[in-house]
Amino acid sequence: VFAGAVWDAAQIEQVLIHFVLHDVAVRGNGWSSVRGKLYGIRHHTIRHGQQDPLKDKLRLKQVMRALKKYKGPGAGKKPVDRAILLILEKMLHYHTSDDDLTLWAATLTAWHFMMRSSEYTAKRTGGKFDMDRVIRVCDVEFLCRGVITKRYELADEVRITFGKQKCRAGGDVRSLYAAEHQLCVVRVLATLFQRRQFTDPSQAVFAWPSGSKNRGQGVRYADMVRIVKAAATRAGLDASEYSTHSMRKGGAQGYLL
Repeated sequence: VFAGAVWDAAQIEQVLIHFVLHDVAVRGNGWSSVRGKLYGIRHHTIRHGQQDPLKDKLRLKQVMRALKKYKGPGAGKKPVDRAILLILEKMLHYHTSDDDLTLWAATLTAWHFMMRSSEYTAKRTGGKFDMDRVIRVCDVEFLCRGVITKRYELADEVRITFGKQKCRAGGDVRSLYAAEHQLCVVRVLATLFQRRQFTDPSQAVFAWPSGSKNRGQGVRYADMVRIVKAAATRAGLDASEYSTHSMRKGGAQGYLL
């Protein structure tokens, strides 16, 4: 925003205050969303060799304190825990249905890798994938004892290279190892690759199989919301407190525990 501009501190502060007020009054965002965007501006500006635009901006801090009192962070969504995942596993007939297998693989990958919805769902209008962000077939590698393999049934590790993310340009690599339980993401992803026999390395991993009657290109944001809420309801919980972010939050808490 400020790279290459010759502005004094007061002008920068005024622009930032206008940005905050616009984001709240016009776009309807709250304190936590606005704060995240301000730190995004800070990160971008510093990367371009400029000074920290948030430093010593006392009026801006005042506005943000007032915003926190007026429209501070809400309770947020509750995490999907192992018990809800086990309920969801019983709901999906992934042993016989390729559609359900795709849904189940998307669910476990989202939970174990703590993914944002744009990284695994068809979130764009019309149920289309954002191919800059979603994981593709070529982004997933299976390993057996540290060596890349196409014999998926032997895989004891899965490695995913992530595309463009909310705060990163892309290229982050994360790995997980196989475990002996029904929530093992390595086993489920290996089964998906084995059954689907992908031929296009550039397609989204969680695209619907050929002949599917499901809407959209693949697992949609709405599909994930639906099954997460359905599993929460079966568990006797308030479905309104669960959504796709519950997967990311639940994975993080699960691994912390």
